[in-house]
Amino acid sequence: MTFDTFLTMAFTSLVSSGLAVFLLKKWVEHLFSARLAKLETENRMRAHEHQIRFTRFDEKLAHAIEEAYESVCAYTEAVQHSVRVMHEQGIDAAKDSVKNTDELAFEFMNAMRRNAIYLPEGITNKLRETRYALRDAYSAELFYFRDKQAGETEAVSSVIKGVYRNAGLRDSCDKLMLELQCMLREHLSRFERVH
Repeated sequence: MTFDTFLTMAFTSLVSSGLAVFLLKKWVEHLFSARLAKLETENRMRAHEHQIRFTRFDEKLAHAIEEAYESVCAYTEAVQHSVRVMHEQGIDAAKDSVKNTDELAFEFMNAMRRNAIYLPEGITNKLRETRYALRDAYSAELFYFRDKQAGETEAVSSVIKGVYRNAGLRDSCDKLMLELQCMLREHLSRFERVH
């Protein structure tokens, strides 16, 4: 065997080995690419299924927040209206308003029962706290007017006190509503689409 033959065989062997390694590398890359494409497709399908599943939950959550907020707004407005009527016209003139407020309180409580499962715990607790605070403030006003009616002695000063008491109730209601609005906005901000 001559040196030229040896070089030719070595070169042929080297080229054959290089070609084999190149083909093996391409084959492995193809297998990995196919596997990666399959995994990406499966992940997209899972993400889409997850999105569909939770879109329904998000709709229920948004509806629950909407219903709870409408209930607390209606109840707050009814409490403020009843107290204003009591201050302006007396407790006897406010009987219809008090009845309406009691009905709205009951509706608010029922809305909370129906929707609490969909609401985050912090929002549920804040709604419950709001309901109790409104109920307590309203009850205090009812007791105040009942006691005032039983011992009616002041005339002018009771009107001024009534204005201040009504303003205080309105301020506390507004504070509770603002805190609730902040919590709801923070929670609902996660539903905003990013473009």
